[in-house]
Amino acid sequence: MAKLRRTLCFEKVRGGAVSIEITNEGNGWHVHSHWLIDARWLDMEAISVTWGNLVGQSFAIVKIKDVRGREYCSEVCKYLAKGSEVASWQPDQINEFILAIRGRRFFFAFGDLFKQGKAVRAEIASNKPPQTPCDCGSTDFLYESEVSAILNEIRKGK
Repeated sequence: MAKLRRTLCFEKVRGGAVSIEITNEGNGWHVHSHWLIDARWLDMEAISVTWGNLVGQSFAIVKIKDVRGREYCSEVCKYLAKGSEVASWQPDQINEFILAIRGRRFFFAFGDLFKQGKAVRAEIASNKPPQTPCDCGSTDFLYESEVSAILNEIRKGK
């Protein structure tokens, strides 16, 4: 994807965000990406051929939509894998999936959007409602499920 962003067909793209989705519907692992980009126009055929060449094919399936509305934002900001699909996987497939994704990024911004990241994080932090203190007055606490509390105790050696 980084190589695609550096190609001629992406020269007019000012920035954007990308999310990765992984599927395994019985035919092996399949990775695809959802892009939200800032550009006035893109040559879909050129991107299809360029992307295909980068992944070792003569072309690749590329869908481009005008997303001036807000609907597509949820497509880019959704899950890494569909829960209903993961539930159908065999235990060894789930284990393979977890081992493959551990420590990897599956959402990132680039270009102008990346440059705005610090300002966006500050805006989000400024709009965050204040934490409600517990009875002791502290706001420095975490909510844990019973299972995670037990696992944390085991990790601490208690």
